[in-house]
Amino acid sequence: MVKFDFHGFGFYIFASIKTYTMRFIVFLLLLVTFHFVYSQENTHEIFRNLKNGAILVRLPNNTITIKAIEERNLLLQKKAEGIDKINHNKEYQKLLKTIDSNIKLLNKIVTEREYKHKIIIESFSNNFSFCPVYYFYSNDSREIKNKNFKGHIFNANKEFIDTINLSDNYLIAEFGETNEDTAKIKLRKTKSYDFYGHPNERLERNDETGYIEYVDYYYSSTGMEGGVDALVLLSPEFIQIQRPYPHYVRTFERLPFINRSYEETVLRLQHKIVKYTLEGVLF
Repeated sequence: MVKFDFHGFGFYIFASIKTYTMRFIVFLLLLVTFHFVYSQENTHEIFRNLKNGAILVRLPNNTITIKAIEERNLLLQKKAEGIDKINHNKEYQKLLKTIDSNIKLLNKIVTEREYKHKIIIESFSNNFSFCPVYYFYSNDSREIKNKNFKGHIFNANKEFIDTINLSDNYLIAEFGETNEDTAKIKLRKTKSYDFYGHPNERLERNDETGYIEYVDYYYSSTGMEGGVDALVLLSPEFIQIQRPYPHYVRTFERLPFINRSYEETVLRLQHKIVKYTLEGVLF
């Protein structure tokens, strides 16, 4: 009778799994390294030719918030129209008060948005001359990522550009928050299409696009979630630019005593790009 060596077989299975696991890990590391090097080479070419390219500035548009308030008010107005104003006057007046408050909030959001757009555009117009600058609204991010520029890109006078040939020779700029090196972790994420994100994915609603999307979650080098307030540079794929290239200028927006104006921040960004170019790093 032949005896089967279960212990030896188990060890063989364990060793095989361990070997294949190690091979898979090595493969992933090589893949990530290749992707990182490729991304850095692309970034190098963009900066090298940026003088003849462009900066596309993303302006926050608050589209979803505005739409939500408008839809809420429509529902409240319909409800108010169906109320018996004589017998339920108190409820009716309460609804009117809520509708009025929502209208004031809506006007405040739109006014602040337009003022912010104006200041950002003026800051770039007066302080950035290294290359052409164009603008787009945040709710058009998906179109810009897919390089559908027509009808979505406009100049400082808010005139839409019908004919523009950028190829891949451009960068995205926006006032927001810095992130960890998204290029290094890009291969570790999967997205349902609903839009770019940042590992440990979770479903969230994107306030600007309205899509439910997978968002990768990580901590910045500061140890705080979300990074620091800054004017940030992104690649055409909406991945944050990394060192050694100019990649952000801090605004200290949440620190009222030392915060920088948009004008000073934009000027510092230009100085960083010019300094980097003059040092001959790109050539």
